[in-house]
Amino acid sequence: MEIYILWMTRALQPMIQYTVITKDITKIDGNNKLEAILIYAYIKSRENYTTHMLDNLTYEEIHFHLDVPVQTVKNIVPTLYGNKYLFKKVDHFNKDNKTYLKYYFHETYQNFFYINNSLFKLDNYSKIPTQYVNQVRGLLLLLKAHCLNGTNCYFFQRKGKDGINYAELSRLFKMDRDTIEKYLSKALDGGLIRKIPNGLTIMDRNIYPYYF
Repeated sequence: MEIYILWMTRALQPMIQYTVITKDITKIDGNNKLEAILIYAYIKSRENYTTHMLDNLTYEEIHFHLDVPVQTVKNIVPTLYGNKYLFKKVDHFNKDNKTYLKYYFHETYQNFFYINNSLFKLDNYSKIPTQYVNQVRGLLLLLKAHCLNGTNCYFFQRKGKDGINYAELSRLFKMDRDTIEKYLSKALDGGLIRKIPNGLTIMDRNIYPYYF
């Protein structure tokens, strides 16, 4: 009876949709690095895992789901599809007077992690000021790519002031310190990241493994 109840409990829960993200997102560069990482993750979440392709996504749809300005999307995406670590290749085609991109993903990745696709739902980040949500989500993904495999933890090589070594993060993320401090503080205040002895741990339940 207990086994049956457990099975029914799991069966009644909504199906979790997850996405495999390569840790090579650390190779994404540019002035809008954090938003670029988030946009890549969203594109990857639309992958057909049978064909490892995606051919029905427009710039406008990315804008709609992530609330990133269309022009910003148009500026970022071309910098992504030339990255061999993210895509095998990307083709263009026209349909109904719209330009679509056909993405070809790698079948496997050497180093990767999983995310719950609920990460792309804005209402799951109500504790973060709206104007910072995209950058904070991008920062969470970037930090995860540097965490120890199988964990949500990053440990500093050297201790920093107040438990955070911003100089180390700046070198690691290839971003300026002020930008990192700005968005990391929002993530800490919103409970998405927590300080641990000599390190940080991601508390966002949409990034596996998560902690209760």
